[in-house]
Amino acid sequence: MQQLQLTENEKADLLGERLVKAVGKSGCLIIEELAKTCRVCIRDKSRVPQWVVELAVYYMHFVHRLAFVHLGRESGESFCGRFNEAVKRALLRTPSPGISSGDLAELLHDTYNRRQPEYARYVLERPGKNAPLAGTLFWEFTKILMGFLSDQSPAIVFYVSSLVATTTVDVIQDEMEVKEVLLT
Repeated sequence: MQQLQLTENEKADLLGERLVKAVGKSGCLIIEELAKTCRVCIRDKSRVPQWVVELAVYYMHFVHRLAFVHLGRESGESFCGRFNEAVKRALLRTPSPGISSGDLAELLHDTYNRRQPEYARYVLERPGKNAPLAGTLFWEFTKILMGFLSDQSPAIVFYVSSLVATTTVDVIQDEMEVKEVLLT
């Protein structure tokens, strides 16, 4: 069967839509697992929009890295610009109680601009045996999420870290199928 070729813009639009759906699903999964397993919740419900945006920006970073690997520099840059706009459009179409669409757009913009240079410093790979977690994107993102939670104990930190690692693989590979879309 002949596989349909997508333009860079179509790839960006498709992945932007998929990312926002995946953020909702993975964000709820993490919160539900923490509540069920550890009796931990988001400390301040007014920060839920920031939680959602943090997840979106984190996954966006993964897609950007993969785009540069699979599309090259020039096409990757073009793709990422369109992809960012697709994520913003999809996110703004999603109901967000307690925040206006303008405030949500600004929150996404500000968080993206703050996190992308930070995330670029971290490695994506999990550390080897007996190697420190510090400096890996999974670990550093875990620390960001911990700022939202009602319990900061070390056991919770490691549990959140495992949830982040697992959900990231599920989102990027299985739900979004980022590599497959980029190579289509």
